[in-house]
Amino acid sequence: MSRPTSRVLEVRVAGPLAPFSTIFQTKLKESGYTPLTTVVELRLMAHLSRWLEAGHLGVADLTSESLELFLAAQRAGGYGHAGSNSRRCPGPANQTERLDQRAHASAT
Repeated sequence: MSRPTSRVLEVRVAGPLAPFSTIFQTKLKESGYTPLTTVVELRLMAHLSRWLEAGHLGVADLTSESLELFLAAQRAGGYGHAGSNSRRCPGPANQTERLDQRAHASAT
């Protein structure tokens, strides 16, 4: 069986996290992330960046509390539980759960 692939090779990150997208992508590649997983991670970064921008927030406003608010918004948008059929791509659900775990770990 072949590995899943994505036709998307590039993800445009706009908003306050845009200046960090290239280095983030490089770090993912250096860490051994597959191109498909890299796309999923960058999409999550793009979601977070757009959410920050919509809330008139910047990078300095990215705290455990603001991350919790983002995660709540993701869940409300149908991205919060694995296997959700409410979106075409289940990837963000898994990513949201990982961000949720990271947020709780950093808060303790």
